[in-house]
Amino acid sequence: MDFIDDELLTKAEMIEAELATMPCGRHQLFFRFGVFLARAGLAREEIQARLFGCAGQETKMRKKVPDVLKSLEKYGSIKC
Repeated sequence: MDFIDDELLTKAEMIEAELATMPCGRHQLFFRFGVFLARAGLAREEIQARLFGCAGQETKMRKKVPDVLKSLEKYGSIKC
């Protein structure tokens, strides 16, 4: 079983709550949300699910999920 860093996961959840209150300018914070999820030790599938959950039904935000995952994979934060 993989180790999950609860402190980093808590920080990710705080970012998620902040994102929910922001009407615009969320791209960088959305990416940071993904980074904290990866650093907390979540698997790619869980990160993807949480990113889509955070994006909700907003098409613009949902389109950013693959880019966030690709960046995390490119820089070795998560495995392909």
